[in-house]
Amino acid sequence: MAARNSGSKMVFAAVAATVAAVGVGTIYLPFIADKDRIRGLNEESDMTAAEKREYREMMRKMEEMPSEAQEKRSLPTSNSMWSRMNRAASGQQK
Repeated sequence: MAARNSGSKMVFAAVAATVAAVGVGTIYLPFIADKDRIRGLNEESDMTAAEKREYREMMRKMEEMPSEAQEKRSLPTSNSMWSRMNRAASGQQK
């Protein structure tokens, strides 16, 4: 009876270890773990106060500058899909 009891404990331990490994792999690592620290890419946390201040200032300046993509998006284009559909609906052809 003791050998059978020991086998069931081993099976229980193996199933518990498998469930724990799957749980860590599907829940903890993708959602909770700090991926940068795991990969060793935690440079931002090693910055001094002056470097952090300079970084924030540089990011603020970049946000204030209008990017070329935003300027292009704001300019109307006469050859857009919607203008072609409007011309087709009104009977105009270019």
